[in-house]
Amino acid sequence: ARLTGSLAGTRLRAVIDLGGLALDALGSRLEGWLPADLAGAVDLDAVLDVDLADATAGEATLRVLGRGLRQGPWRIDDLELRGALEGGRLRVDELDLRAPGNRLAATALDLDLLANDVPELLATAAGSIALEGTDAGTLRGAELPLPPHAYDVALVLAEGVAQVEGGRLACAGGSATLRGGRMAWDLEHGVDLELGASLAFADLIPLAEVLGLEGSWSGALTGEVVLDGTLEAWDLTATANGEEVVTADVPLGAVTLQGAASSERIQVDLLRIEHPDGVADLSGGWAVSTQTLEDVRVEVRTDEPQRWVPALAEAGTVELVASLDGPWTQPTGSVALTGDGLALPDLPLRAVQVRGALDSGVLRAERIEVRTDTLQASGRATVALPLGERALDV
Repeated sequence: ARLTGSLAGTRLRAVIDLGGLALDALGSRLEGWLPADLAGAVDLDAVLDVDLADATAGEATLRVLGRGLRQGPWRIDDLELRGALEGGRLRVDELDLRAPGNRLAATALDLDLLANDVPELLATAAGSIALEGTDAGTLRGAELPLPPHAYDVALVLAEGVAQVEGGRLACAGGSATLRGGRMAWDLEHGVDLELGASLAFADLIPLAEVLGLEGSWSGALTGEVVLDGTLEAWDLTATANGEEVVTADVPLGAVTLQGAASSERIQVDLLRIEHPDGVADLSGGWAVSTQTLEDVRVEVRTDEPQRWVPALAEAGTVELVASLDGPWTQPTGSVALTGDGLALPDLPLRAVQVRGALDSGVLRAERIEVRTDTLQASGRATVALPLGERALDV
């Protein structure tokens, strides 16, 4: 190690040359300043010409090499940093950080070290950043090895804008691609986003394992997502098509989705689920702030009701068609329910048909028909929902 220099008033001029500095030994001597479990070796070359009384005055050039750096669960195999400090700004000519299965690289990176917070730091940053690897699990602290995969993302920072040059996550089941986009930081209006991604997976199992998703996931899925706006007022559009899809232990079957969402509203133009046991179609809107339904239409048909409502039916065909508007707790609209070939627990009912209207949470069934093996009956009723609270005019 070598340290030479001079101090005149508050002006420090120095040359630092530290070779093979053992961080574990240094941490034991600087207890309270450095983590006790910090380990590894560092080489540091620096030339300083700074004013100790003014952080914005002076400059320094530095070169840092690190090997086998460790602290807690984090490891960095190799680190190389070349850059300079000038007037409170850090200029990184080259940064190359290699951790097990991952690499972070940056060139011509310019950062304001006197920024008050992260948004201000990003709004004044410039340079290029690239992240790539084959072990995303270490980035999220996964304890078990993940299936083989690879990822990369590249950004160019300039004048408060991060231009997305591209990105990709690939595994045995397929890939997700981040198309060109941008993220802009404005100190008054926050973050502005323009991002697009596409999905193409023949099998969702490896993706779920890489991302650490809960439950069982499988099937094939393709689609596109576009995100635009700010973190407070955003808009998202999505399309997707899937086959034999299972999400979070829920078997869906074939899935078709076309829709949009924003910070204020969710709009489903088409959601169709085709399961071996039945078909479901959904369209309409949901106002987030008022929690109200907007022109929602639901159509469900199943030949296996015992799989979905075993307490109500053990066999038969059930079909439900509903059009709904207004508060979800007290909707307005129309309802039609048909059941045929039914086998119900403890009831001899074989067929049922209900047609009526909903008005602020009250179902007015203008026609009810029921049939057993020995009896057929019809009637009408007005029922307050949810069921079980009270029934009127039966």
